[in-house]
Amino acid sequence: MKHPKKGKSKTGKFSFILILILLLITQILFAEDTGLMVRPFNWHNPYQVKVKNQDLAFTNSKYHFPASDSAYFMSYFNNGWVLMLSFICLKHGPLERWGIYSLVSEPDGTSYWAAHHINKKDIKIEPDRFSVKDKKNSIHGNDMTYYIKFDFEGFSCDLTYQNLLPPWQPGDSWAYMTRDKQAFFRLIVNSPWAIVTGTITLNDKTMSVKGQGYGDRFLSVYPLRKINPFVYSIRAFSTEDTNPEDRWFFGLLENITHETYGSKRIPILLLAHGNEWILTTQNYTMETTDFVFEPEIPYKYPKRVKIKCNTQGFKLEGEYVSRKLFNFTDVIDEFPKLLREILLIFLDRPVYFRSLGEFSGTVTMPDGTVHNLQLFGPHEYIVVK
Repeated sequence: MKHPKKGKSKTGKFSFILILILLLITQILFAEDTGLMVRPFNWHNPYQVKVKNQDLAFTNSKYHFPASDSAYFMSYFNNGWVLMLSFICLKHGPLERWGIYSLVSEPDGTSYWAAHHINKKDIKIEPDRFSVKDKKNSIHGNDMTYYIKFDFEGFSCDLTYQNLLPPWQPGDSWAYMTRDKQAFFRLIVNSPWAIVTGTITLNDKTMSVKGQGYGDRFLSVYPLRKINPFVYSIRAFSTEDTNPEDRWFFGLLENITHETYGSKRIPILLLAHGNEWILTTQNYTMETTDFVFEPEIPYKYPKRVKIKCNTQGFKLEGEYVSRKLFNFTDVIDEFPKLLREILLIFLDRPVYFRSLGEFSGTVTMPDGTVHNLQLFGPHEYIVVK
């Protein structure tokens, strides 16, 4: 009786195991299921991240689900004022609508809101760079400098965002919700931390602006009933009287996906000092407490956000406390009363809470040096359900 040759058996087993290993590696590297901003190298090496000009451009692309494509800029300026601006394009099949909003808050919470709808025929975009404009309004720039000029009823501005840090993206910038990549969002931070100068005009009164700011490009594509139900956003800065080399910036953006997509966290934390990156990471914990419920507001919102982070040799512990709720927006209220109940049959209800407060904490450096943080800026909390 002939016995099987042992060499062939070992080779066969080795080949089978090798194939399994290769398949596993391939699935990890090229997985299409909720690849939530992968590419760890980018997270640990922010200065090695290269954002292409064309990646910041608005496009004429069509999507399977309703899309929101926006350029967002904010600033904390003049010792306590807050400015938020957005140039937005909404697409759903053949429908396309463009608009701008501006929101300004005084230090005491007094706020000014203005919105402007733009005729699609007046929009001009550049396909290879960040540039969108109509007859009176424009946002454009690249690399380290961005310019914003708005002029519509109730608001105008002429602002320059001079970056302290180069454009950056979290991982590969894409967060896919499904294997077919039809539902997703994409984030690129064109201005992680910038010096903001220029003027704004509110109700025919013009003021000079001097402060610090942030700007990003955000594209989200979702079924109307599957939009991320919770979003947390904090941007906090040292005061203007702090020496530039001693200033700090703390940024947080966290999305929670719809339950259909697993209610997953998509966390982003940024920390910078002077004009240098300290951390760009997903490795932190967040706890929201002291929720406030007011009778005229359909949802409650948190007054405190606790952050803990221990990664790459750095240890960050801190808490953001909201002091003033300066804006509450129930998107459904923007529609005529007769349409609201009908819309709620087909749409979830987006509610925005925007407050001004402070982030206090400590950061311990790899060499053991401890820095105390006392930073100021807005918190945006969005509920969609």
